[in-house]
Amino acid sequence: MIAACLACCSPHRGQPHGQVAKPPQHDTAVGAPAVTAVAVPIVPERLVGKLGSVRVVVAMDNTRPDSYPLAGLLPEALTCSRGLIHSADVIVGMVSRDDDVSLFATGVDEASVRSCLPELVRVAGIASREVDGALAVTIFGRDYAITWDGSMMSIEPLGWHLPDRPSTPLQRERFAMIPPDARIWAFATGFPPVSVGVDDMTAWLTRPRASAQVTVFATGDDEALEKALGGMVRGMRRQAQARGMTFDEGWLTMSTASRTATVTLTLPGELLEGLESAP
Repeated sequence: MIAACLACCSPHRGQPHGQVAKPPQHDTAVGAPAVTAVAVPIVPERLVGKLGSVRVVVAMDNTRPDSYPLAGLLPEALTCSRGLIHSADVIVGMVSRDDDVSLFATGVDEASVRSCLPELVRVAGIASREVDGALAVTIFGRDYAITWDGSMMSIEPLGWHLPDRPSTPLQRERFAMIPPDARIWAFATGFPPVSVGVDDMTAWLTRPRASAQVTVFATGDDEALEKALGGMVRGMRRQAQARGMTFDEGWLTMSTASRTATVTLTLPGELLEGLESAP
């Protein structure tokens, strides 16, 4: 669980829900009401006050049986660690403005994590040790401390904590777009050079009825947006073909406006069953 979740949030890894309103632009007209506070789906209240310190956040509701199969990112030999992921209620990953990675989860108790340590050493070569009362592990060449505060487990660089800072106006605008019933969502800004020209991107997954809807909203240079989201669409098609599935172009819509673009993918129930049952 630890390595897979940190890898998902690492900055170095290379269809609206109903109708999604276009968020306010940065040059909001004088006198227009500003977005001051919004609900942030999935993220526990104690973490909301840290969002202003990050440029990337990924949040997942792991309580439902059809949630995104994060455990599938781990090798099958890590059976204990896979169980840890299944036991989590909420998983939130954050990347600070200085590229420090933090992972938070609820529902994962200390005894269960410690019981998986021998497996991590045997299968993944991840050793642990005690440092100042914290359980420390080395992942991707960096030391991380695993601590618990009540039901909240935190994995952060050893000797460092993500500082408290209120969310920015841009973040609040984007968070207001995310439906309350989103199962997983992500926000990112400050992209690496591969995405030069993209200012920010927000994505979320919902599961209305027997289908699933993935929505991606991005702002930036028009040419860069077309390249970034066009590449995303091509990737979706390739994934379907690799699984021997037919990609119906009717599932996909893409709309653009000045410096904004939205992609919506609606997947039918029969396709979801095939994806979720695939190894």
